[in-house]
Amino acid sequence: MMLRVFIREKVLFDVIIKNESASHFTKIMTTVTKCCANIFMKKRKKMNDVLFYSSFNSMDLRGKYSRNNREVGYEIIRSVRGSILRHFSEYSDSSSSTSSSRSNDSNDDNNNDIDNNNNNRNSLRVVSWNTNGMRATQKENPNVFVDLALKAGNAQVLCIQETKLQEQNVDEKLIESIGECFRERAFSSSTARKGYSGVAIFSTVAFVAEPIEGFIEGAFDRASFDKTNKENVDAFDSFAKEGRVLTCEFERAFVVNVYVPNSGEGLKRLRERIDVWEPAIKAHIELLRIKSNNKKAIIWTGDFNVAHTEQDLWGNWKQNEQSAGFTKIERETFSTQLSQLGFVDSFRLKFPDAKETFSYWSYRQNARERNRGWRIDYGLVDMSVPKEKIIDAFVLDSFLGSDHCPIGVEIVT
Repeated sequence: MMLRVFIREKVLFDVIIKNESASHFTKIMTTVTKCCANIFMKKRKKMNDVLFYSSFNSMDLRGKYSRNNREVGYEIIRSVRGSILRHFSEYSDSSSSTSSSRSNDSNDDNNNDIDNNNNNRNSLRVVSWNTNGMRATQKENPNVFVDLALKAGNAQVLCIQETKLQEQNVDEKLIESIGECFRERAFSSSTARKGYSGVAIFSTVAFVAEPIEGFIEGAFDRASFDKTNKENVDAFDSFAKEGRVLTCEFERAFVVNVYVPNSGEGLKRLRERIDVWEPAIKAHIELLRIKSNNKKAIIWTGDFNVAHTEQDLWGNWKQNEQSAGFTKIERETFSTQLSQLGFVDSFRLKFPDAKETFSYWSYRQNARERNRGWRIDYGLVDMSVPKEKIIDAFVLDSFLGSDHCPIGVEIVT
């Protein structure tokens, strides 16, 4: 038996169904309808544009979308979501030319997906999320990455921080939860100690070169820190072993995924971060530009562990000047990096006046419920990309599963 999905008389995809029971088919149809609705419904498309045909009873079937039906048939999503997302990028709605960007999704009554014009084949849409442990996040919600793929509006690249796992220990169940559409996968795991740090990149777009785990070759020599100081050299080696940097090269862009070292309790790691990490990552970015002869855009994203301005912290600014992530030197260094390397904070570009939009909340004192948060996750974009080609920036602050929420950016490459 075959389930065929049409959109305005164009075949979107087929689903082959082995179990021909009516109840099984109903589950499949409901689930596929939900997936399609999540992607197509919103303002630009009506569900009556999506037509389901099945040989089950030789008649056309129209699906009905239910926001409360998220628990139904999740096991089927794994078999169809890749087709939905892949074919969605090939479907062009000529009647819509508006790209909708929003600062966050907490006030969206529909609260299912970001509404974007994702049909631009020359765009690259990247989502970043510190999961605070991929395995724990997936165990709590087996479908969390399915939800994120849909919520983020057909993102092509998924950057994860704090994977807290070794690549050799990535099991099939975890990979399956990421989704078959993310066929390209790369990891940079901590070799310093297990269950610590780690970053990963999953992509629907093909890598054009081997991913770069850690700092690019030559970064140590280029970095402007005192290499006669053994503490500096040891700090560089530690950062390189902790799984904090992962770079993937695409046809028209690099994506650099970072988990910046936290300065720590008592600011015990502040000097290493400022004197060693910052020059090292600066050298890394500069060498990527040299590698591409300045012909490729760079999206630099991840958990930067710094709230750049007072807008990026809920309050207690004076008191927090002594806290990791809001010290004067961390914030000034971040500003210097943006200026010297030529990057723009895509979210601030799109929403310069946005307040109370955060990406991290402590687990203590009901911080998330009270929205006492920090915006420390960023989607930075190379300023060689014209501002008008940064077509979206967003913070999915209602998306649960970690003490961080996902953030993202989309550029025309």
